[in-house]
Amino acid sequence: MVEGLSPAPANRRPHGHPGLTLALIHEAGVALARKKIREAREYLKKASAEMKLAHDLMDGNVALFFETKGWLGLAEGQPSDARWPTMVTH
Repeated sequence: MVEGLSPAPANRRPHGHPGLTLALIHEAGVALARKKIREAREYLKKASAEMKLAHDLMDGNVALFFETKGWLGLAEGQPSDARWPTMVTH
């Protein structure tokens, strides 16, 4: 960052919450590939928070989040976390 400049608020960044969400998911994947489980968990926690703020996430990004979360579950020895979440219909 350039000295004296602060980052733009999320709602004024070019890609806002969806872009940050996707970047965090990818960072989690990189951490998992490097067997840095704790880092991956933190990236996914941050991605989950960003997903709640993003109103225009693409379905593929949501799928990638759950795929990476499943990968984390397998890496942690918790295969039940690797299942696709069940959909509740009313």
